Amino acid sequence: MSALTTILALLLLPFIAGCSSDSNKPALAIDIASTIAAVEIPSEHQAGLAAFDANCAQCHGDRALGTEQGPPLVHTIYEPSHHADLAFVMAAQRGVRAHHWQFGDMPPLPHLEHEQILSIIAYVRFLQEKVGIE
Repeated sequence: MSALTTILALLLLPFIAGCSSDSNKPALAIDIASTIAAVEIPSEHQAGLAAFDANCAQCHGDRALGTEQGPPLVHTIYEPSHHADLAFVMAAQRGVRAHHWQFGDMPPLPHLEHEQILSIIAYVRFLQEKVGIE
């Protein structure tokens, strides 16, 4: 292996490691679960918390930390620059084909009203901000 190849490999290693096949692990260096568990949910996000718990937590987990059935939404993959709020609205309204994770397709949730979806998004964004995903 040439010196240039070795240098390039070392420079690219952090990026390649971030794309490992074990994509179910959060890409942040902090303990997300502990941080999120300690967060007090303010009154302006209580409706989003309630709607999330009733409609999303079964798959996306308590405080959006993921389960065996669905991915964590408190994850860098879902940061606003990669998945804008409209992507969350469309996911709830239309469902989503599996593309980042191996959990299978997400079905649409047609019973959710638009205001409920927006409150869920605000709640998830609040949690993301608490761990530095902005």
